Amino acid sequence: MKEKILNYIEQHREQILSDVMLLIKTEAPSSDIEGLTEVRKVLKQLIVDRTGVLAEEIEVDSGRNVLYLSSGQKSIVLMGHYDTVHPVGKLPVVLEENTLKGPGVLDMKTGLVMGIW
Repeated sequence: MKEKILNYIEQHREQILSDVMLLIKTEAPSSDIEGLTEVRKVLKQLIVDRTGVLAEEIEVDSGRNVLYLSSGQKSIVLMGHYDTVHPVGKLPVVLEENTLKGPGVLDMKTGLVMGIW
């Protein structure tokens, strides 16, 4: 099983990296409601493109809406946040060899992409 998973990741490495890059370049500090809306838009498209499942938005008073999806089969919960806290443009996105640096790379956008894949 481990070999199968590693092969799958290697076969899709460029797509996965592209998804991570797209998401981390879509920045939104916690207080930027318009920016958060854009991040959700990107996330919803990634979810559809990679899983074929439409994500629904659950509106909340703060404008920091939640994404919900269900395939009608087994339920899986993917929890995470999609804000990047710091001001937009504060941190550059840098890919050097096998190291990616940028807003939300470690916390939490790569984790969201991993969950989608």
